[in-house]
Amino acid sequence: MDYLTDSELYFLLDFFKGYWHFLLSLECQELFSFLTDMGIFTPTRVLMGGSDSVAYCQAPVQEMFEEFLYNGLLIWLDGLIGYAKSEEGLLKLLRAKPDGADAWCRRMVFATTLAGSQPFRP
Repeated sequence: MDYLTDSELYFLLDFFKGYWHFLLSLECQELFSFLTDMGIFTPTRVLMGGSDSVAYCQAPVQEMFEEFLYNGLLIWLDGLIGYAKSEEGLLKLLRAKPDGADAWCRRMVFATTLAGSQPFRP
């Protein structure tokens, strides 16, 4: 929290259903399948509670916002906290477009097509 000590203004952003944006590899889908009273459920998205789910979801978000990480932005999974000393600094951060966002989103759609399911649409 040392990064926030000199800041006076903050914002919070949250990815809607963050984990559901990450595809589960075809090879892993059977491993995460479980039985319900209505049959077997086989997920196609990363589930919360997996031993490496946190790291798997944290890494691409940090990659996407790498240029802002610890320089106006802190990230935990699908939650972002922005901080600045002035209104101008905060607005500049909110208007900024992460360099990795376009490439990362294209990768997700391409990977989704390969997995044989539709991209997540909120």
